[in-house]
Amino acid sequence: MLKSLKTFHVMAMEQIEDSIFMFANRTKSTYFTRKTAKMTFLDAIYFILKGLRRTLQIEIDHWFEFLGGENTMTKQAFSQLRKKIKPDAFMQLNETLKWFYSVMTLKDSKIKIPRKIFQISLACQFREGIICNCS
Repeated sequence: MLKSLKTFHVMAMEQIEDSIFMFANRTKSTYFTRKTAKMTFLDAIYFILKGLRRTLQIEIDHWFEFLGGENTMTKQAFSQLRKKIKPDAFMQLNETLKWFYSVMTLKDSKIKIPRKIFQISLACQFREGIICNCS
């Protein structure tokens, strides 16, 4: 199970960090091209997948603190940035997650996995009125 979990983690990271994934999942070809942007495509994806536990502004501030930067951004700026990412990005990641669960065996599922590992909720992201149904 742990080997499978590491395999899934590596696969998801490779998928997210692939430049083709960024090119295919931004709404306009000029988005996420500046190297001086406060939040890159990768940072935005990882931040969204991390999930929120507190208010958005507090989470944004903690994210930039985690990255070691002195900058931060407003909720409005983040909302505009989020609109630049197609919902298909999360649907593709959800497909990777569904594949991972489909190849797990019952024997593997005896190992209890801490919930914190799966706090990155790849399933059912709400974006611009489009709902990805997990079935």
